[in-house]
Amino acid sequence: MPSVVVTFDFRERERAVVADALSGVADPVFISDLDPSGRAAALKEAVAVLARNTNQELQPGEPELLTSAPDPVHDRGDRLHKAEPAA
Repeated sequence: MPSVVVTFDFRERERAVVADALSGVADPVFISDLDPSGRAAALKEAVAVLARNTNQELQPGEPELLTSAPDPVHDRGDRLHKAEPAA
């Protein structure tokens, strides 16, 4: 299943809300729980990022690792959610 990286820290209840919202579509990955190599791997694999302020939440060099996330201007998120064909 695709992953959505969450760059800011949530309490357990908030994490459950995010997980429920993404249920069946993507797995949330909270990078505040990961070591540097885990953060790098998660950012490279992410199809989307949930962030408040990436300038504060990402470490130097991490924004460049977001190679899998869709371009919000040119990509309608097809990799995250496959739209059903029109009937």
